[in-house]
Amino acid sequence: MLNRQRPFVRQEGLGFDLSLPSGFGLGLGGDVDPILAYDLSLYLNGSRGKFTAGDVPANGGQVATWVDLLGSGDNATQTVGANQPLDEGDSLYFNGAGDHMDLSLSNGVSFTYMVDVEILDATAIRYFGRVYTAGGHFRLGWNAGNLYCYDSLGELTGHMGAAIPLNERAVVGCTYDAEDNLFTWYKNGVAYNTITPSSTLGIYDSAMLSSSSTDPENKQYNVLSASRALTAAEMLEISNLLLP
Repeated sequence: MLNRQRPFVRQEGLGFDLSLPSGFGLGLGGDVDPILAYDLSLYLNGSRGKFTAGDVPANGGQVATWVDLLGSGDNATQTVGANQPLDEGDSLYFNGAGDHMDLSLSNGVSFTYMVDVEILDATAIRYFGRVYTAGGHFRLGWNAGNLYCYDSLGELTGHMGAAIPLNERAVVGCTYDAEDNLFTWYKNGVAYNTITPSSTLGIYDSAMLSSSSTDPENKQYNVLSASRALTAAEMLEISNLLLP
């Protein structure tokens, strides 16, 4: 189901037919990661794949590269040491004072973006993720204990009615269906609002983990993307797989 042109290893006995790129998708105990049953274009996992060769700090060290487990080369990077997040073993810690990572993506006009995040401290409107398209950008954020979203088109900014308590993980995401021109915000697989942008958004080509300013202190466990709008059922399934 993954659109990668490499040798595949057939995995049996999972209840579904899953083909995986050889050398990818194994969990810490050697089990197949069920997230790879979905047609993703990016998969950043906080438990593994965080470092390139020769860049392996001890737990608690700074992380310059968070490697895409799918091997696309669309890695999250930060070359400035003062802005690099810290390795937390199962996640990356962003300090809310400038820590952030950039992503250049190879995607189409339809897309999905998901962040498995835990907000640790925030006192006002703060953003922990940004998505950039040719026609506008969108921010995933937190305010007063709720999911807070912003779009540069000025069509949907404010609370989504989805509670995100401090120190609790939540899978927050958005999808854009270019064919129907529908943009939808999600929390833990539940859709909270949908808008029809005034114009199609164009190519989705980059994202930012946390942000260079106005970001909360947070931990990010997983970041996923797809070159299509995942269905509501898929968003729910993935959220359930990610959350403990």
